[in-house]
Amino acid sequence: MNNLDTHPTGDDVACPYAKVLVGLTKKQHEVFELLAENRTSKEIAWRLGVTEGAITQRIEAVRSQTGFPPRADLARAYARLRASEAFAVVKEPEVTPFAFRPACTCGGRGASGLSATALPLSGFDNGLRRFAAMIAIAVGLLVAALVALSVAQTLSDFL
Repeated sequence: MNNLDTHPTGDDVACPYAKVLVGLTKKQHEVFELLAENRTSKEIAWRLGVTEGAITQRIEAVRSQTGFPPRADLARAYARLRASEAFAVVKEPEVTPFAFRPACTCGGRGASGLSATALPLSGFDNGLRRFAAMIAIAVGLLVAALVALSVAQTLSDFL
């Protein structure tokens, strides 16, 4: 019988991960909520609007505190712990899809805490969007340089 087959409580020795899982940060709870649904790091990152590296970092921090068990074991333990009475004291985080977050209303930062310019450049296809943004910036700089040269040429003709 696996030591995760029981419903652990915060003090139960049947689940060695219970104390760590109950004490997770809000961001770690967000990640483990989705991890318990068998989501990949890439899917979790897209859903929360952060990088895949941030998701991996949050998972690895918990794995290091629990002795580096496999992710699947931690996900199962979290799902069982969430269903138990011990987890009732921890407020479940609100996880909303990235695409449905409210518009930027707080000093240039959106609900995710990212700046307004970073919001469209993060998510599932962020590499392609960032490349397109770099091309647009390069074209804009080229146009600005051509306009500056034209103005300089016109001014030099008058002098």
